[in-house]
Order: sequence, then structure tokens, then C-alpha cells
Amino acid sequence: MEHKLQIALSLLGNPVAPKDITQLLGVFPETSLLRGERRPELDLPRQNIWSVRSDGRLKTIDSQWEQLKRLFEQKWDVFVGISRRGTTKITIIVDATDRIPSIVIPCIMSKDAFSLNAEIDIDCYQ
Repeated sequence: MEHKLQIALSLLGNPVAPKDITQLLGVFPETSLLRGERRPELDLPRQNIWSVRSDGRLKTIDSQWEQLKRLFEQKWDVFVGISRRGTTKITIIVDATDRIPSIVIPCIMSKDAFSLNAEIDIDCYQ
């Protein structure tokens, strides 16, 4: 059973500008879009977007979540404060060639999602 896992951690519609979030956290996002920003190859975002993603090399949700948290080092509390000003979304991305594996949300991830006031979304692709 072959599959690939990734986790995305996104701030959506946050009043803090994406470039300011990057500066405050010292973390460079995979996606950073300012509401109304002009980018001809994309539709204009209807809200600010700031998002990081695990690299997908680790095999468990637990290890990938820890990888994402390590990005923030000592700034996790700052991230929690920023996250509560908008919508926070944790997306578990499962890309499977055969059967989709069972997905278990680790306790620490649930606890962190609660502190971030985040939704957890599971996207499965086959």
C-alpha cells in the first residue's frame, strides 16, 4: 500500500499581513498572498493567506506535525496569538495509489489544534 502524507498549516483571512507574519515568526511560508494582490497566473485571493507545509519525507502524521512545529522554534506562542486573529486550518493531505490508509490524529496535534482554534481537514486523493 503506497501513499504519501503531508501536513499544511495555514492562516486564512488574518488581519496581520503575510509579510508581517513572516517577519514576526522568522519562518518563510510556502504560500504567502496578500488580499487583492496582483498575480496574473492566479486568481486574486479574497483573503490574506500564509501557509507552511511539511516536506512529506517522514512517514507518520506525528513526525510531520513535529517537523512543522520545529519551524517555529521558540515562536510557537507568537504563532498561537496570531492564529487566533483569523481562521487557522490544518490540512492532512493523503495521496494514495491503492487503498487510503487509516488516519489517526495524534493527541499532541489535537491539543495544538485546540490552542490554535484550528479546524483539521483531511484531503484524500487516489
